[in-house]
Formats: sequence, C-alpha cells, structure tokens
Amino acid sequence: MPHRSRALFIVTNTERVSGMSNPTGFDIREAAHVWSALRDHDHEISFASVAGGSVEGVLKGELLPPIRSFVGNFEGHGVVPTVTVRSQVGRRHDLLYFVGGLGCLWDFPRQPDIHALIRDALRRGTRIAAICHGPAAFVGLAESPGRPFVAGRRLTAFSDAEEAARGVLDTLPFSLERQLLADGAEVCVGPDGGSNVIVDGPLVTAQNPSSLPELCAVVTAPAPLERTVL
Repeated sequence: MPHRSRALFIVTNTERVSGMSNPTGFDIREAAHVWSALRDHDHEISFASVAGGSVEGVLKGELLPPIRSFVGNFEGHGVVPTVTVRSQVGRRHDLLYFVGGLGCLWDFPRQPDIHALIRDALRRGTRIAAICHGPAAFVGLAESPGRPFVAGRRLTAFSDAEEAARGVLDTLPFSLERQLLADGAEVCVGPDGGSNVIVDGPLVTAQNPSSLPELCAVVTAPAPLERTVL
C-alpha cells in the first residue's frame, strides 16, 4: 500500500523585532493556501521551527476560505504547534516548505539545523519549496567548500523593490535578493504583485503571496525523483 505523502512546513520563531511596529511572524496566507491544497491531496502535514513550541502567524489580506479553514483548525487562530527542526533531520518527508514572513531573515540564514534538514532532504530526493522570505533558509548553505548551494541555481524570493514599496528595506538585517545574487544564484524576480514561481530541479521558489495559486499547482503535482549529494 503506498505511503501517505508527508509535508513539513518550516516557520519562523521571530514574531517580533525591536524597532519594527508590525509583527514579523510567518505569513498565514502562505501557510494556509499550500496547507489547504496539500490536504486536498491527502498529505499529512506537520510544522517545525528552529526553537519549536507554539508559533504565531501574521494574518494579512482577505479572509479567503483556505485562510478561514487554517485559522479555525488550530487553537489560538493562527498559532501553530511546532516541533524543532533538529528533531526532523533523518525523517522521511516528501516536501519541505519554508513559509515566508519577515522573521525568516533573522532565524533561517546560516542555521545549522535547517541546513542539516535541507542536506538530508536533497539526499533523499525530497522536493524543497520556499516562498517570499523563505529562501533565507539557503543563505550560508554550502554545496562544497567555498561554493554556496545556490550558486548557478535559478530561484526567486521577495524582491528589494517589494521590500522598498512596503518601507522595510532599510530596517532588515540584510537584503535577501542581493545576498542570493552575491552567492551566485540566478535570481529571477518579477513585478510587485505578480505571480512568479521558479522550478530548478528539486527546488521550487515563489516570489510573493500572489504566486500562491501557481505554487500550489506545482507542489501538488508529481515530482520527478532527483537526488543531490551535498
């Protein structure tokens, strides 16, 4: 009997940052739409964060049905229980999904447990998706000594133009777009508010919440098995 597909959503623990008036937790839209699409395809879904524990998301935009379903599924309306990322290294997952949110820029980059999880997933042929600020998980990950994992790979992320339009670019710890470019990635960004999803081997990256319908279509479609040795 075929196994039930398993997806692991990785979310930020950084819910507030000194000097920023708005919360910085994971974007509930980006979790809810993918969560709903995967549940419709009978995926088993769990949540992880670096520190574990209850993590509060940020509710933005219109309360569409997937968002209402998501917040109603968890006690606290947008607060999700998470296990630690470290506890998931070595476990089978069919999809890793790095959910966006400004807080990702603080606790995803250069994080040893996150990088161990990605390495293990690549060895197993697991698909890895990330949206918005989620690709911060790739910052500091090396494919070999002196060569960043993203070097030569096509991907996307929330752009500097989008950060600037929201007045936060100068308050962030670094520019994700410029960091990925500096690490050798081919960063493909589209216009603010436009859908943009890039698939490069096992990696699926989406630029912004407007990309969610396209991202859901990609991650619910069968993926070819591709193993990458790091």
